[in-house]
Amino acid sequence: HKVCGLILKIDPNHEMARKELGYTVFENEWILEKDLRKKQLDLGLVKYKGEWVSRKEQSRLIFKEETEQLATLFKSVESDNHIVVDYAVRKIMAYKGKRPYELFPPYLESPHESVRLVAVSALSQFPALGSKNRKKSPTQEAVGAARKLFNLALLEPSPKVLKVASICLRKFHPDETFRHALETLVKPGDAGTIERAREIATQLLLK
Repeated sequence: HKVCGLILKIDPNHEMARKELGYTVFENEWILEKDLRKKQLDLGLVKYKGEWVSRKEQSRLIFKEETEQLATLFKSVESDNHIVVDYAVRKIMAYKGKRPYELFPPYLESPHESVRLVAVSALSQFPALGSKNRKKSPTQEAVGAARKLFNLALLEPSPKVLKVASICLRKFHPDETFRHALETLVKPGDAGTIERAREIATQLLLK
């Protein structure tokens, strides 16, 4: 302890000496962990990767990390190396996080068929209502994801992606036909889009 104290006189931010003396980092400042623990309940703090942060900050950090990881994996889905693609797809499909309806929808607009297919497939694993209770309303994020899925279905040229999208969409509107579900999002008077919705439904035998 004396040695650590001497080290801190020379370098107040010496990490090993600080940790040896029981300090931890909170909001970019060193604080004794025993003092922080006393405030933990009052402040609602949780430990994330060795640092005490608020639950809101933890959620932000996790979302940022998951966003970066998925960006790398979806980039790998475009690879010409089938081993790389297989690994990326398995990792994406194994996602068990809490914010799929925020993380996956951006990839529905990818120009790459394989990326769109994986994104829709990944989304199809999650309940639209976020609960086993079917009467519970969908979350705002889930509603936003559903709208993007509908838009994808109306414009999707790939039968393979369209087939998976239709299966995924049935979770959002389980009591409606696929065609009717599509039409509910079409603006009145947009006959062309309504006709496209009917074509898709007929093509998929989901009238």
